[in-house]
Amino acid sequence: YYLNKSKVGRLIVPFVRTPTNILKTAIDYTPAAPLRAEVRDALSNGGRDAALARGRMLVGSGIMLATISLAAQGLLSGAGPDDEGERALLMRTGWQPYSMKVGDQWVKYNRLEPLGMLMGMAGDFYELSGYLSAGELEKIPAMLMTSLALNLGDKTFLRGVTDFAQAYSDPERYLASWAQNMGASLMPASVLAGQVARQSDPFTRQARTLLDRVRERIPTERENLAKRIDIGGDPIMQTQTIGVPFSASQRRTDPLAETMLRLGISHRPPQRRIQNVELTDQEYESYAAAIGQARWQVLTPIAQSPQFKALQAQNPELARAYLEKQWTQVTEAARARWLYQHPEVITKLMTERGRPRAIGSTYLQ
Repeated sequence: YYLNKSKVGRLIVPFVRTPTNILKTAIDYTPAAPLRAEVRDALSNGGRDAALARGRMLVGSGIMLATISLAAQGLLSGAGPDDEGERALLMRTGWQPYSMKVGDQWVKYNRLEPLGMLMGMAGDFYELSGYLSAGELEKIPAMLMTSLALNLGDKTFLRGVTDFAQAYSDPERYLASWAQNMGASLMPASVLAGQVARQSDPFTRQARTLLDRVRERIPTERENLAKRIDIGGDPIMQTQTIGVPFSASQRRTDPLAETMLRLGISHRPPQRRIQNVELTDQEYESYAAAIGQARWQVLTPIAQSPQFKALQAQNPELARAYLEKQWTQVTEAARARWLYQHPEVITKLMTERGRPRAIGSTYLQ
């Protein structure tokens, strides 16, 4: 009621009735449908209404079981891992959350409502079930609620609520970003302008301030923002096309990322700070690209070599330790080379510390 009637609530969630109806319909097609009073009344009254309610639950349960089967075959994804490094490696292979493999692409299904919510809940349930051990069946209801919460957080029509909830619960991390997004959304025709700007630019951009969020939505200004860089040092491409509701990401073979995922090696992208100096957006674009590309150029041939593949098969722990050591050494060398090519950053480091200091093995990713 508050969101629907108040000006602040309408700003956070411009449309209330549509997402509410989608959520109700999705729940009606799950085993949790009897939690809704309307469904309980229909079941207790019997007749046609009860038959329809049971039919919806049966059809929805069948869809979710089929979705779980697809997820078990690696053909469908849920929310994916929380670990930032593991997620970055998966996305390096073209993976994206709440998507289905179609040919050589990962295609998002989360906007196909209410079917998308049922599929997403089933995908999340399958991923969460991997953390269950024997005798923990009592955790299944909590897992179902977790999967529902994950799906709600991914819906564009509820993004305002979830972003506001994050900002309210953890203002230190999310309040500034939420305020910037809200400020940028007040720009006239911001949604249409943003779509046109993204359509004319194949890359995703760094936008960490309110001014940058506004510039990101202006076609002639967007290209002046620094590109976002993936863990392998390549620019992150757009996956959404204007007029097409389902974003698609091209699948690609990445031997190093696949090897690291098999060995359980997880590293975050390079940090924005070197010692106590924070890099500008343009500096960070160059730095992340240099570090990532150096890692992939040196370590990919190692991951592909017959000797390393044999070591993985015989002793995975030793293979993991060896690759971790090489990762560290390549990072040190790439960082030193990048700093040599950017004396202005070295000057800032020396000014910050008050004296020259060797830059090498500390602050490794």
